[in-house]
Amino acid sequence: MGLAGRWNVLLETVAVKHPLFPRGAFAFLQFYSSLKNKMYAQKQQTTGLRGAAKDVPTIVEKASDKITGFRELIQELERSIIINGKSWSTYDNYSRHLAHLALHYNQFPLDLSADQVSDYLYMLKNDANVSKSFFRFTVFGMRYACKMRGLPYDEYQLPQIRHEQRLPVVLSGEEIQRLLSAHRVVKQKLIKNIFDSLRTEDKNNG
Repeated sequence: MGLAGRWNVLLETVAVKHPLFPRGAFAFLQFYSSLKNKMYAQKQQTTGLRGAAKDVPTIVEKASDKITGFRELIQELERSIIINGKSWSTYDNYSRHLAHLALHYNQFPLDLSADQVSDYLYMLKNDANVSKSFFRFTVFGMRYACKMRGLPYDEYQLPQIRHEQRLPVVLSGEEIQRLLSAHRVVKQKLIKNIFDSLRTEDKNNG
């Protein structure tokens, strides 16, 4: 049973064990679950190879069909990701960004020169529409591909990317009090809404 199925079973269990559970809230949760499943299915069609619609080729599939040797590289990448216990999102990000690089030059990424890679990274850095994560995953994807094939990073002049260390947010005593007060208010409003729904339902049934 998939995640959607388990979620629906949970909702039905709540409704059965708790007959006073507001019907409106139950209907809303069902609607929210359905909407979330549709959004997840749509996302799966546009990222990676897994779960993609057959009539919507992904960037990875395009590169695999167009660039000689790219399909074999991606298969090797997937095998290495699984063996090393890394997440599927790691494969998804590395493969997609390698595909973008390959299609940009219409050439196998590891056959590119250092100047070509540097020019591509320079273009990404200067494009206001390109996120920092896109640049980072392009570098990480090339590094991983080099590691798989036993190639030195220096051959492509790949930059060093430092991990940002963010300081934890420490709340003051006054801020904590406001946060707790807000939590109590929200909790009281939620309980009041539930009882209002129950009273309304009782009147309608009566």
